[in-house]
Amino acid sequence: MGRLDDEAFRYCDVLMVIGTSCVTYPASVYAPQVAARWDTVAEFNKVSNKSHPDFQFHFPGPYSITVPMVLDYDDHEQCDDK
Repeated sequence: MGRLDDEAFRYCDVLMVIGTSCVTYPASVYAPQVAARWDTVAEFNKVSNKSHPDFQFHFPGPYSITVPMVLDYDDHEQCDDK
């Protein structure tokens, strides 16, 4: 799938926007659309200002800290694919 597909975002119920201030495409288009449907948008950004009032979550700070914290990921845990 070489490009973003509007159809995929129609079924999105949780959108994590990481590494953009939601003012650049595609985040500037899709994130507000998802939020307008009352679906969850979580914005991860190094800057502390929230870019859209309808986003339910805003996590300011370094992505290497905020994303694993929110996902409750411990890099010392091993995945077992068996």
